[in-house]
Amino acid sequence: MPETFDSRHYLELVEYDEIVETVRDFSALLIFEFASHPPNVRDRIIRNFVARGAITLQSIQRLYHLSHYSDCWALFRSLTDRYFHLHALAENDEFEVFEEWSFVKQYEAQNRALSDPEFGPTLNKALAEPSAEQKLRYSALKAKKPSWTRPNAEEVAKSLDLTFLYRFGYDYSSTQVHPMANDGEMEFFLLTGLKSISPEMDQRVLLNNSILIHSLLLQKALNVSTFRWRSLIYDFVEQVREALSGNLMPYRLTFIKIAQAGHEFRWSE
Repeated sequence: MPETFDSRHYLELVEYDEIVETVRDFSALLIFEFASHPPNVRDRIIRNFVARGAITLQSIQRLYHLSHYSDCWALFRSLTDRYFHLHALAENDEFEVFEEWSFVKQYEAQNRALSDPEFGPTLNKALAEPSAEQKLRYSALKAKKPSWTRPNAEEVAKSLDLTFLYRFGYDYSSTQVHPMANDGEMEFFLLTGLKSISPEMDQRVLLNNSILIHSLLLQKALNVSTFRWRSLIYDFVEQVREALSGNLMPYRLTFIKIAQAGHEFRWSE
């Protein structure tokens, strides 16, 4: 039996798989709810953060089953960073300026590719060339000079009173993003089939903490959107966290109630 990173009790792998798949379906329900309302910048960004978070969680699950643990940690860092970003955007009411800043940055990156003498001629201009509307907007935004700075992960964690999330989550997983001297050690043994002399570590902490972070992202999304959500939606998110402690039945029963309400039922107003 692999040794664990800590003394806590972890769920069986099949139970983590069940939670990930259920949370993915729940996240899909939420983004459909967002799509049922008139669009605005704030809610569109929140919707997309939820969608990207759900897919990242599912990607971590699938890579876990391939024993690609280093890549799981890299994605875990991305998921945590997305949660920190959402909190900072809401706390500082920066959704509008973030969207404008993002447009400028992405427009300029695309334009650099188009104007590159080596690669530009190979691009499909019908797809890569910005529209007349986009060109006008870029000119207007450049004159406006939207100023936005990415939040500092450690400072956001402090503001949330979740410094452990930075130290033992974001910062630790950064060692799997930036090259380290022992990079590829696990992959060496995975590819060769040789046995490591080091103890085999139980990596279920990856699934446990990834589900936890996505549940925090969901909670934040519900709290900072412009909609009012039915209490059963909040119940489910809270019960997902309870499930990580072994109390699996409440979240299952709540999701059944949500599913039985049908596609036409509205969970927000």
